[in-house]
Amino acid sequence: MFHKLLSRRRGVALVTAALGMSVLSAGFSGVAGATTTASVIGGSGSNTIYQLDLGLSSLFDQAPGCNLAASPQPLDFSCGTPYATGSTVNQPGEDGETATLENPYNDVVFQYPALGSGNGMHQLQGNSGTGAGEPAISYGRSSATPGNSHGTSAQTYVQFAIDGVSWVHFPVGPNKAKEPTQKATNMTLTQLQQIYADTLSCTVKGKAYTMDWICLGAKSSAHIDCYMAQNGSGTEGTWAQYVTNGSSTPACLNDEASGTAASHNGLFENEISSITSPGSAYYNNDVGNAIYLFSYGKFSVECALKGKSAICPGAQGWTTAMGQINGISATQSTIQGAGGASHGNFPIIRYLSNVYNNSTSTGAPGTAAAPATQATLNFMSEYGFLCKPGTQSDIDPYTGLNYRYEIETTLIQNGFFPIDTGYSAATQKAGSPFSEGSVPNAAQITDPNFQLVDPTYNQSNPSGYCLPIAG
Repeated sequence: MFHKLLSRRRGVALVTAALGMSVLSAGFSGVAGATTTASVIGGSGSNTIYQLDLGLSSLFDQAPGCNLAASPQPLDFSCGTPYATGSTVNQPGEDGETATLENPYNDVVFQYPALGSGNGMHQLQGNSGTGAGEPAISYGRSSATPGNSHGTSAQTYVQFAIDGVSWVHFPVGPNKAKEPTQKATNMTLTQLQQIYADTLSCTVKGKAYTMDWICLGAKSSAHIDCYMAQNGSGTEGTWAQYVTNGSSTPACLNDEASGTAASHNGLFENEISSITSPGSAYYNNDVGNAIYLFSYGKFSVECALKGKSAICPGAQGWTTAMGQINGISATQSTIQGAGGASHGNFPIIRYLSNVYNNSTSTGAPGTAAAPATQATLNFMSEYGFLCKPGTQSDIDPYTGLNYRYEIETTLIQNGFFPIDTGYSAATQKAGSPFSEGSVPNAAQITDPNFQLVDPTYNQSNPSGYCLPIAG
């Protein structure tokens, strides 16, 4: 029953994204003390959580803050009528709605196009790339660990959702032609590692095979052609951690039945059209032999199930199947587990994070590598909108639902899972907060109105819905 209205400020966010740095720098306010002027918050990085963060940004943008109307009318998006500092009393809100405690100054969050988790961290750290005029982003999107996405001690990763990553193959071709790999539905993590190390071997009916699908249950011999996602993506970083011993150029790339190592490496994460589409730089006419990696969350949302397989965007008539690892299928229970820090038993699991520059970062306000602003921390830090326990009781006036339920609904609609396990669509309830754990350089919420958002804002180990970790 979750219903999302069009954001009153969605147009502002889209315009901001188009204008880039000129608007972004103008929107930032000071990092300490109360302010009454709206800020613009830009996220960049992961493709995996790009759509998810768009939904969460929209939900936050819609939360009514102070009333902008006044006479004469201010044109700088500042609060137009008196707004009490640090007060829990119902106050006149935007568009006539009572102001919520989520977004008191009507701040606007938008998302830059996806560049990959590691590249978003480079932007957040102010590392110079190949282009000029790189924006000073407010926070990064990451679908990998700090070690797999260039994190440093100057960043704090706020893990707010959970996902799994598995292997996919193409069991049925156009015109319903069955491929030898159709019977290959499961492999051990060791076998998966052997494939990417180019060492998989077996003996079937007295005959030796190397790098062959018949070793994995295929009905007949077919060479395994491996594919890798672009370096810098969180999905590739996760795959490197669990499968390729940290390598972005595993040995299997040099043992392809068709094509070259270059034509099998660097695909965009979580998409298979490059493998199946003739004319693509990555098309090698080896779809039936191919193995690739895919986010469970993205697969479950983007690919339409067709029996035990699915039809993914750009598949050119091929069905795509997500395989088991160690006999375990990726599901909510095997990924989410008991909740909190106790995730499920699926062999390749990752937490999805938003990342901010903490107090050890250096840089002038409004520039790259500056510590996160109060507005940014209010949206995505361990004490902010996406994590705080107060969203259980704070009600969205446009839907009548509590914000925590809406946040977790957005996670699930995008194929991912909350870190807590109490979500129920039937009862419109979310789970209970848990101990988030402490980090060396926790967020510092100093604005009195942002402090209202989370009563644990000054605690080193807050209760909430996230698992912050040091970068």
